Amino acid sequence: MKVLFVAANPLDTTRLSLDEEMRSIAVKVSRTPMRDEVDFVAAWAARPDDLLHAINEHEPSVIHFAGHGQPGGIIMESDGEEGWRLVSTHALSRLMRIASGKNLRVVVLNSCYSFELAKEISEHIPAVVGSRRALGDGQAIAFSSSFYRALCFGVTVREAVEQGCTSILLEGLTGADDIRLVSQNESEEIRIFVDTSDAVATSDTVAKETSRGTDRPSIGDPARSTEGVPLLDEVECAEYVRNAVEPDEECALVYLDIDGLLAINSVYGEAIGDNVLKECASLITRTYRDLGVACRLRGDQFVIIDRRPSVAPELLAQTLLKRIRRYDWSAISPDLYVTATASIAYRTPGEEAASWILRAIIGVKEAKRRRKNSLNAAPIALPELHGDVDERWAHEWLFSRMRSNLSSDSRSSLRAQLARKYAEEERAMRTAIDDRDRY
Repeated sequence: MKVLFVAANPLDTTRLSLDEEMRSIAVKVSRTPMRDEVDFVAAWAARPDDLLHAINEHEPSVIHFAGHGQPGGIIMESDGEEGWRLVSTHALSRLMRIASGKNLRVVVLNSCYSFELAKEISEHIPAVVGSRRALGDGQAIAFSSSFYRALCFGVTVREAVEQGCTSILLEGLTGADDIRLVSQNESEEIRIFVDTSDAVATSDTVAKETSRGTDRPSIGDPARSTEGVPLLDEVECAEYVRNAVEPDEECALVYLDIDGLLAINSVYGEAIGDNVLKECASLITRTYRDLGVACRLRGDQFVIIDRRPSVAPELLAQTLLKRIRRYDWSAISPDLYVTATASIAYRTPGEEAASWILRAIIGVKEAKRRRKNSLNAAPIALPELHGDVDERWAHEWLFSRMRSNLSSDSRSSLRAQLARKYAEEERAMRTAIDDRDRY
């Protein structure tokens, strides 16, 4: 979880203990199981444009504003002669609409008279916290520190707000009932972290597992299993994914590729490479326990089905990538460092398992082309092919691997795309040759 802590306290406004608020949050979060999964990015003496810059740079999952508020907006620093600037409700709502297209899930307006602003922002953000009345330093510090501590114990945003308000009363202060949560869907329980130690299954997940049965899809040879994650070929993987989900179930598929495993095998030996795969499988199992199923596709790729799309699968996938990156690999071999690249494909109604997997594979290929050790969104449909000869061969390989699992219509569509693409390349090559000969 990345939290953007936006602090503004212009000189000609009442002094606030914003540094103490940040310190109190850090102390309480440091005592939670998820302390290593939280990154706080502070924007001190923030000006209006700093918000837009920070959202683009950091793509936070939570934005926390600490400072003064008024019924018409929030007060921020100013570059001009005036000491401060009021950023209007309309401007902030438009900014949050932009941020909603990134990772932003929660906004905390820890300032006075911010409830109306919270209601406006909630049109774009799933969960927003605001105050109906004035908020003092004591209330602000007690609420925010307990709120983030609760989130890092894996509770829902609603319960974290309740714990923050209760903390105000425990400090002997008033105003606990003035802080309110505004959410897009009152019946939806939003979590930032889905686990506290390894993973926590909520009652609805347990009920779903019970109704469907507790057995994982049993495909492949158990002897080829690593940390409970079976090793499958392409045909078995597609069958595994097909059996893992109900026809109408909303799921996300995470395709994870260990970066540079061939180089690890070459430099450190295959025994070390096998240990890397074992530890990665263990991290996957601990991260997604009770929340999904996973298998290993041939060498260094893992296919994970996340059954909780309402809890933002990208956050859980980012947590997994971070755990792989921060794992103490030197305990396996000195100087060993391992990262992974992943892609998320959301299931579309009626989509075949092979097509779903193929979209996620394409997402990983695109991610590795730009930057390894990252999370990428898979294309929402099998794309029209484009690019150079290397990409052409890559798509041929993907098609040859997965075509046996596609329907005749899907195979025809892919084959038509390939044929059209290759014909365009051949025409372009012939045109280039003719132009060269002409001159």
